[in-house]
Amino acid sequence: MTDKGLGSIAVVGWVIFCCAVGVIASVQAEDTTPPTIQIIEPAPLSVNTTGYINITAEVVDPIDSSDDRSGFVDMVNTSVWDATGYFLDVWNEAFQRLEKLNNRTMYMIGDNKFSYRVSAFNHSLFQYVPLPNGNYSYVVYANDIRGNKAASDANVVKVKIARGDMNGDGEVAFSDVVALAKHIYFGDPVSDEPDVNGDGEVAFSDVVALAKHIYFGDPIYP
Repeated sequence: MTDKGLGSIAVVGWVIFCCAVGVIASVQAEDTTPPTIQIIEPAPLSVNTTGYINITAEVVDPIDSSDDRSGFVDMVNTSVWDATGYFLDVWNEAFQRLEKLNNRTMYMIGDNKFSYRVSAFNHSLFQYVPLPNGNYSYVVYANDIRGNKAASDANVVKVKIARGDMNGDGEVAFSDVVALAKHIYFGDPVSDEPDVNGDGEVAFSDVVALAKHIYFGDPIYP
């Protein structure tokens, strides 16, 4: 084949390529369909008994539902706030707000699936601990590469942990009696209300009350 023939083929190929790119770009430019968001967990109005909220969502771009985040889904975020309306993320040992959880990036855990774990952080123990009891709302946001945005409905989950979990490990056991005693005598932080007998004071009588609650089922306040 002559150089002229090869040149003609190359020109035709380049024209076809440019046309294809133009069509794709045109489709992308005209697309205004936002991603779809489906909350997998937690279920709306569900009760969480661990204090750790795992938010998981499936985010799909309708233009190519077989694709994952490496394709058309550009960013997936979440926001969480408590019953007072404050965003939250990291707390200190006194459960005072230190940061706000607002538009935090969710982590990809599979094709089209993203997750984020919400908890409290005890700076004295330097470890994550359960959230305080209460209601928490959450929303998931998603963007695609063309700038289309979507947001889920605001759902609510209630954190309700058994009273007396002083060390924040999710269980009520003798280790919590020790944690309460260390709080009273050495000022170590606790993750639950230390006035377990409800007399308005935090003293050794609360240690006794907690021990009786654990071993004999006696009620604790409130």
